[in-house]
Amino acid sequence: KSMYVERQKHLYEGEYRTGYTDIGVNQADGAFHKYRFDWHTGDENEEARVEFYFDDVLVYTSKEYIPTNAGRLWLGLWFPNSWA
Repeated sequence: KSMYVERQKHLYEGEYRTGYTDIGVNQADGAFHKYRFDWHTGDENEEARVEFYFDDVLVYTSKEYIPTNAGRLWLGLWFPNSWA
C-alpha cells in the first residue's frame, strides 16, 4: 500500500478543504517503520514548510497550508487482520 500525506485548509468557520498526496512509499511490508514530520514555522531566513519523513528519508515537503499555531494531531492507523 502506498503512503499518503493528508492536508487540510481552513476555509471559514467549520469548513475545511482536504487533499491527499500519494508519496509512493510501500508501508505494508510487515516491517517496523519510523514516521516523522518537521514543522518549520519560517522567518526572514527560512521558508515555512512541513517535511515528512518515512524511515528517516524525506519523502514530501509541503509549503502550503502551514500552521502558524499549535493544534491537534490526528493519526489514522490501520493494522492487518492477521497482525494481532
